[in-house]
Amino acid sequence: MPRKGIVKDNLNKPFMAWFKTAFLGLSLVIIIFPYMSSGNYNDDIAKRPFLHGAFRNENENSEIRYIFFHRHRYVIFMDRNENMRDYYYTAVSPGHLLLEDYNGEKINAEVIYSKKDSLLMLNIRENKIRARELNWKK
Repeated sequence: MPRKGIVKDNLNKPFMAWFKTAFLGLSLVIIIFPYMSSGNYNDDIAKRPFLHGAFRNENENSEIRYIFFHRHRYVIFMDRNENMRDYYYTAVSPGHLLLEDYNGEKINAEVIYSKKDSLLMLNIRENKIRARELNWKK
């Protein structure tokens, strides 16, 4: 004669299997929905700021080798030894950026960018950097 607890457990198994499956399916839909609705699966078509990408310094004698402009308004300077220093930047006016480090130190920078030449001229204090844009998508 079967005990009542065993019969009740046998009735709960199909319900628990359905509940777990529904929970996993709903979770996947909630996670994937923003990507499907925007059509932006790998971040290629997301809007980028005016200054965005990687630039190589043309001056071989300079300590700074690369400059990276991140889409979340960060600029990163990489030196010869691959040490990096990053700043949050704000466009104060056309051609002028205000760089701020983690200590709150603010630096004014003059920037000129020619899209047709892929040339970036950046004047920070006494440093003048002339850099060419790299194809960051490769």
